[in-house]
Amino acid sequence: MWAMKPKDLRLDKLRLPTLVQPKIDGMRAKFERGVWTSADDNEIVGMQYYHSLLAPLEAVGLQVDVELECQGKDFEEGCGYIRSHADYKLDLIVNIIDIPNVKNVNTRERLRWIGKFFNTTIRHPDIRPIPFFDVDTLEGLDYYYKKFRSEGYEGWVCKDPNSLYTPGKTWDWMRRVPVKSVDCKVVGWIPGKGKYEGACGSLVVLDPHGQRFNVGGGLDDSERFEIASDFGSYNGRSVRVLYQRRTNTGSYRHPRVDRWRVDQD
Repeated sequence: MWAMKPKDLRLDKLRLPTLVQPKIDGMRAKFERGVWTSADDNEIVGMQYYHSLLAPLEAVGLQVDVELECQGKDFEEGCGYIRSHADYKLDLIVNIIDIPNVKNVNTRERLRWIGKFFNTTIRHPDIRPIPFFDVDTLEGLDYYYKKFRSEGYEGWVCKDPNSLYTPGKTWDWMRRVPVKSVDCKVVGWIPGKGKYEGACGSLVVLDPHGQRFNVGGGLDDSERFEIASDFGSYNGRSVRVLYQRRTNTGSYRHPRVDRWRVDQD
């Protein structure tokens, strides 16, 4: 994984002051040396127009970490279009998150540079640096959460101003988004890969309406290996799953295991 990703907000991990940005519901991607890549390292084709807009980045040898939005489409439709083999894609907004290959420069300075560069050298309505704001109180974070939600964003991401860009999930970046829950029944599991080879990568669960989906987030390492070695002890158990929202097709966005419902087993 090349991308730095936020963890869900925990107040005991929060360091103030912090920087806060609106959380955009798009598809994560990277642009480097003329190639667009998704967060799961698959090449995105048909991006010639946006390549031309970001050509000045190549001159200075920078990668750019972005959130791609597809105008007029919801998240699933937009991701499908972006991942498609369409020869020439348009109607995208490229939201600039960060510049990953700038080493030993903290988040505040990277975001300042992004704002200046993309508002002067690259000025185009389809290329948008994500604004950031200084916050030093919990009340301030609550204010921006309500503000961003009222403006149609998912919520916010707060970032330690002194942090460096580090691939993977980290407490240096945290997000606050709406959370809902559903109690599900475990009906299967999918083997993991990489560090979870030989363990459970994700559970297969059924919601109360009989919809089957996979959930891997929220499981700790010991649970993953126990599930793989003794699935019979988990099959049929009830588990509470947290998620952000349901999509137009009924899928669960960002599901993760919250806890086992021993009262319902």
